[in-house]
Amino acid sequence: MRYRSSVIVLAVLSLAGLSVHAAEPPKPVVKPKPIINPPPTAKDWVDLAKLPDWSGVWTPGPGMS
Repeated sequence: MRYRSSVIVLAVLSLAGLSVHAAEPPKPVVKPKPIINPPPTAKDWVDLAKLPDWSGVWTPGPGMS
């Protein structure tokens, strides 16, 4: 008797689980968009800091027009 009721309970629970999963619509597969211009990383800023400083006003020297 105990075995029989256990089997019935398991059967009911498994059928209930199948009906719940069958009722959910399939989720659409969303592909991630490619990153065209990623934001700079800390390494990018460190590499930029190693470059020489070319800022300022540049004027041609004598004899250059």
